[in-house]
Amino acid sequence: HPQSTASELGSKNYATDAAYRALCDALERRGEPGKVTPTEGGHWIIRYQIRDYRRVTVIIPTKNLGRILNTCLTSIFEKTTYPNYEVLLIDNGSTEPETLEIIDKWKTKEPDRFRCERYEVPFNFSKINNYAASKASGDYLLFLNNDTEVVNPDWMTAMVEQVQRPAIGAVGGLLLYP
Repeated sequence: HPQSTASELGSKNYATDAAYRALCDALERRGEPGKVTPTEGGHWIIRYQIRDYRRVTVIIPTKNLGRILNTCLTSIFEKTTYPNYEVLLIDNGSTEPETLEIIDKWKTKEPDRFRCERYEVPFNFSKINNYAASKASGDYLLFLNNDTEVVNPDWMTAMVEQVQRPAIGAVGGLLLYP
């Protein structure tokens, strides 16, 4: 009915106020430094204070598909606001000239944040990612496919906010498809 929060969240402000207080109380009770902020629609999200901006290694396995890869890398380097990360590309035997040129372009354009390791084995996604993990320099590993495109600049920051918390073992992002 029209006065239901299912129809209109703003119809019962006391409910959203109570939710805010409950989240603030939970943060205080747990001793976690965070801020409860409103989202569209009258809901809340907790943004945690990052205690230490530890390095994130973004691992991307690839083979060919240069244009798709370039879109992925461009979105990471142009949009990501988290200050301490590297991208580790694992090239599983690319042969397309365009792809090899794109890899060289990013080595030149982002020499401090982009590395590429060739790993030519028969395709085995787990094996490739395990190899990448052994070559990573970051404290956190972030696994992406080469067809991923960053749309929100604080995507990595939001994930680090969560993964730094002792109670959290793994974090994942929301993936949207066209």
